[in-house]
Amino acid sequence: MTMEPRMTRFVKEGVEEIFGALSDGKPLSKIGEGVATLVAGIPNLNVRDRAHLWDAMMAVARRAKGHRGEDLRRTLLSHQVYDPLIQACNQAQLASSARAKALGLASEIASSRARPHPTVLYLCSSHQKPAEGHSDYQGRVYVDRMWRSTLAKAGFDGEIPLVEEYVATHHTLTVQEAIRGPIWLTTRPNCKHFFIPLDTEEALGRSLKEIRLAHTEAMTGGQRSLTDAERYARYKALREDIDDAMTVSTAADE
Repeated sequence: MTMEPRMTRFVKEGVEEIFGALSDGKPLSKIGEGVATLVAGIPNLNVRDRAHLWDAMMAVARRAKGHRGEDLRRTLLSHQVYDPLIQACNQAQLASSARAKALGLASEIASSRARPHPTVLYLCSSHQKPAEGHSDYQGRVYVDRMWRSTLAKAGFDGEIPLVEEYVATHHTLTVQEAIRGPIWLTTRPNCKHFFIPLDTEEALGRSLKEIRLAHTEAMTGGQRSLTDAERYARYKALREDIDDAMTVSTAADE
């Protein structure tokens, strides 16, 4: 997972905050106040996310308490201290990103339900280099989980048995199932897939291949996912950036 700038900034500023506070002999309570301010500045997190990040950063402070100077710097950048913090940030980022994308999609689906002839079927885009686990789910048709009530409310009861047969025949997943774990289609960070609304008549009257050919906008080049080596390079670069900042601070105090 590629860490977003908001999380990278939090890690850098948080570790530097702890380094400076412990170097000055400040108590954990004061560090907690500073970390709380940093957490509050991260956008698009809920209460659980913020509490999780505060706990993760304070775990770093507790592990580093009692160390000074060069020993403190090494402790803060040790894998035993630093890696759990990165993991916590990635977890919060995943949850936050998934919620934001799901809310946006829910708004679009709500608008589609309100059309004179509601949209209940969607084609997922596809590209050559999908994220891990998404190749089997791209380029398929999905159905809104509220398709029955939506069609009935709009007066299209006659389409209900047709859609029901289609869903049963093709083992069609709902959009809502696809965007949640363990699939996270469209909602996973860096996922470039998207859903294209389909006219019910169009979807029921064509094969999947014909639907794909009719919607060339669903075929995208996509964006190549970062390799493990590239992810590690970014991870290492952030540690080195923090290390440089603490080294400068240590030299200034001497």
